[in-house]
Amino acid sequence: MYEEASRVPLLMRIPRSGPDTQRVSRRVAGSVSLVDLVPTLLDISGTGTDTAPELQGRSLASVIDGHTDLSANDVFVQWNGMGDRNLGTAEINRMASMPWRTVITPDRWKLNLCATDRCELYDLNTDPHELTNLYDAPERRDRVRDMAARIRIWQDATGDTAALPAV
Repeated sequence: MYEEASRVPLLMRIPRSGPDTQRVSRRVAGSVSLVDLVPTLLDISGTGTDTAPELQGRSLASVIDGHTDLSANDVFVQWNGMGDRNLGTAEINRMASMPWRTVITPDRWKLNLCATDRCELYDLNTDPHELTNLYDAPERRDRVRDMAARIRIWQDATGDTAALPAV
């Protein structure tokens, strides 16, 4: 779940037709989940998301068109473990098979939850390398509760049944 692995830039060149064909380069600030990429591509290609109703993501074409932004866009990450391979010691195998759920908020906070391991909270604004875990800091309890609730709402909406710790 490290930022170095998940925070990947995306470049797109989108040909336009019709009266507004002027090419405009711009950078869209914010975070996007990979699950939203396919619905967005289907939408901007004119295919529409109706052709793939099983997709969990949502189209962000309105962001590309400049009609909305990503200022309220939470990004969710799920890790279901790698229980299908032997990575060495029993401890490493146990740790690699535990499901994790993560939310990254628009204000750049990140919460990682796992029912069988130590949970993590990072302020990515001041700690982009995730060196200081603030999960147990008493002054961050409300933030942890709020972010955990976001994860649980996302789980309910997507049918995710991974067990998470009580917060």
